Amino acid sequence: MSPNPSTLRLPAVLLVLALQACAGDAKPLPEPPQEEVSPVLAVPAGMGHYCSMLWPEQGWAFAWGPTTNSAPCEQLRAQAAGGDVARAGLYSAQGRNNVISRCADGTVGLWSGLGASPLQSAHADATNHQRKSCVFTVAPDALPIFDAPFSLMTRVFHATGFDFAQDVPLDVADFGQTGSTTAHIVDHLGRDQSNANFVNNHDGHDWGMVTGTPILAVANGTVLLARDREVPCASPIQKEVYVQHDVGSDEYLERFVSYYAHFKSYVVTAGQVVRKGQVLGYAGSTGCSSGPHLHLAVARLTNTASEYRRDYSIPGTDHPPMTSNIEIYGWAAPSGFDPWAWRNHPSGALSIHLWNDGQAPVNPNF
Repeated sequence: MSPNPSTLRLPAVLLVLALQACAGDAKPLPEPPQEEVSPVLAVPAGMGHYCSMLWPEQGWAFAWGPTTNSAPCEQLRAQAAGGDVARAGLYSAQGRNNVISRCADGTVGLWSGLGASPLQSAHADATNHQRKSCVFTVAPDALPIFDAPFSLMTRVFHATGFDFAQDVPLDVADFGQTGSTTAHIVDHLGRDQSNANFVNNHDGHDWGMVTGTPILAVANGTVLLARDREVPCASPIQKEVYVQHDVGSDEYLERFVSYYAHFKSYVVTAGQVVRKGQVLGYAGSTGCSSGPHLHLAVARLTNTASEYRRDYSIPGTDHPPMTSNIEIYGWAAPSGFDPWAWRNHPSGALSIHLWNDGQAPVNPNF
C-alpha cells in the first residue's frame, strides 16, 4: 500500500520549532454550552435551487429558482414525465456561481458569473446549438458553513495545501500566473508549486501546531468514523475522524465530509452528532507524519464532476479515494476555470469557499 497522501512535509526550521513547542500539551478549550444539536445545517442566506434533468431520446432540461422555496425539479417533472435528476442543489441568487455543461456531442462549457447569469448562458448555448443529453453542474463560489478547525488564537503554520493538478499537468499561464507549462502541483491561486513545499496529489490542508492542540468540528454533523488505522509509516497507527455535514434537504441537499488526521487522541465515536466548535480530539503526529499537525480534507459528495450523489465508503485499511475532495478556500486564480472540476473528469468537483466570515485560517504560503 502506498504511503498516505496526508504525509506532512515541514520545512526543517519550522519542524524543529514545532517539536520544541511540544514539551507539554496545549490547554484544552472549554466546551461550548450544551444544547440540542441538529446534524443538518441551515442553508446560508441568498441561496436558490437548481435542477438539471435528463429524459430518454437525449432530452434534457435545466431550471432554477432564486430561493430555497423554489422547486425546479418538481416544475420540470410537471412539464414532462419520465425524467431523471442528473444534478440538483444550491446556487447563489446574487453572488458568483460556476457552471459546467457536458453534452452528448462531447462539448464541455465553462461558465462563471453573478447570480443566474452563468446558468442562463449555459442553457442558451446548449439550446442554440441544439445539443443533446446536456448535464449542468453548478456551484456557488462561496457556501459559508465552516468555522476554523482550531481556535484562531492558536499559533500554527501552514505547510501544504490542496493540489489542483492531481496528475493532470497544467499550464499555469491559463490561470494568469507564471511558471511551468506542465506544472504537476498547482494551488488554488493557479500558481505553480511543483518545486515548493507542497506534496503531489495532496488532497487537503496541513497546519503544524503544538501537540495537544484541541481540534474542533468545523460544523454540525454526524461522526461517520473515529478510528486507529494501520499505515505503512514509522508511526504505524494513524488516528483519524470523519464527520458528515448536510446542507439543505431533499433533492437539493448538498453533502460534505470533513476528514481530520494525525490526532494524538480523539474523543468522539461513530454515530455521534457533534456541534460546530466541539472538540473532536487533540493534535498529534500519529501515522504518516513528520511532526505534530492537523491534516484536514473535505470531500464533496453531491454534484461532483460525474455524479449527482456519490456514495462514501471508508475502506478498512486506507482512507477513501480523493476523487471528489475539494479546496475549501475555493478556486481563486486571477483567470481561468477550476481545472479540478473538469480537466480531471470523471474525478473532481467544483471547489467552494466553505469558511464563514472571519473563520478561514490564515495561510502564509498562499
